[in-house]
Amino acid sequence: MDKRIYSDSWHQVADLQVGVLHDIKITRQLYRGRKWYVLQDPYGDRFFRITPQAYHFLMKLDSEQPVGAVWLNGLQTNAEDTPTQDEVVALLSHLHACNLLYFKGRANSKDMFERLVDRQQKEFQGKLASFLYLRIPLWNPERFIHKYRFWIARLLTVKMLVVWLVAGLLAAKAVVENFDQISAQTQGVLAPANLPYLYLCLVFLKFIHEAGHVMMTKRFGGTVSTTGIMLLILTPIPYMDASSSWAFPNKYQRMLV
Repeated sequence: MDKRIYSDSWHQVADLQVGVLHDIKITRQLYRGRKWYVLQDPYGDRFFRITPQAYHFLMKLDSEQPVGAVWLNGLQTNAEDTPTQDEVVALLSHLHACNLLYFKGRANSKDMFERLVDRQQKEFQGKLASFLYLRIPLWNPERFIHKYRFWIARLLTVKMLVVWLVAGLLAAKAVVENFDQISAQTQGVLAPANLPYLYLCLVFLKFIHEAGHVMMTKRFGGTVSTTGIMLLILTPIPYMDASSSWAFPNKYQRMLV
C-alpha cells in the first residue's frame, strides 16, 4: 500500500465494541461506473454513500469484538481491501455523529437523542442564515401518495411517454406556425397588472414539476416524507422532498426522478 495504514487517533476507537444499527437500510448501487453502498437512516431520512471496502468492514462489526481486532483480522486476510486506520476513524466518527451505530453495554438512547436535537438546531440555524433559500416543511404526503400508487404506475408508462412526446411536438408545431401572433400577444406581459397572474402560473407549474418528482419516486418504490413551502428569494413556491431516490440501485431510475 502507498497510503498510510496507521493513525495517531486509532486508540480512540480500537477498543470500542460497536455495530451498525439493525434498522438501517443498505442498498447497493452503481454510480459513475463504480460500485457503492448507500446507508439510509430511517429516522432522519438521510443517505450516506460508502465504498465497498468500508461496507465490508462495517458488516464485520458485531459488537462482540473490538474494532481493533476486526481491523487487524481484515489486514491479515485481505490487506488490499481493508481501509486504513484513518479511514476507519473517520467512518466511525461520522456514523456515530449521525446516530447509525450502537455500542455494546451502553444505553446510548439519551446520547442519540441529544445529537439528533443538536443536528436539528444546527440545520435550523443554517436555514435562517440562508433566508434567500428557506424551506418550510408543512405536510407528510406519504400516506396520500401511497393510496394512489396504482394510478401512478399506470400513468408513468412508455405509452404515456409517447402521448406526451406527441403532444409536445404538436404544441411546438403550433408555436412555429403562429409565432407572429404569439409574439404580439406577449407584448407587455410583464406589466404590473399581470404580475399576480404570472406568480400564480409559476406556483401552478412548480407544483406540477414537484409532483412529477414525487410520482416518479413512488413509481420505483421510494417514499416522500415532506412537502412544504420554499422561500426562493423571498418568493413562496411549493416544494416536495424526493431524496429517497438517492438509494435507488438503478442509475436510470435516479435519472428519471
